Amino acid sequence: MSSHAILLLGSYFNEEVVDLRPEVRDGLRDDGPEAFDRIRGEVRELIRERRLTPLEFRNETGVRFANEEQMYSEFEGAYRYFFEGGEDGAS
Repeated sequence: MSSHAILLLGSYFNEEVVDLRPEVRDGLRDDGPEAFDRIRGEVRELIRERRLTPLEFRNETGVRFANEEQMYSEFEGAYRYFFEGGEDGAS
């Protein structure tokens, strides 16, 4: 499991840095297209494989989800925001 993907998703839901989401999204391209594609693939794989539990995510990031369905639904929204130009819709 990619710690980079977990940290990126954790940053999206962390209330202390919520105002920095646009900068985080824009910064994903700073290291070039290969790095951008790599982190995008890592996040997509994390979502597709669904091996991360809400407890593991909370232990890594301090962010809580009630259950896996809610967590992965929110992850999909974060993916759209970071990699597909979607709107910021975290709850």
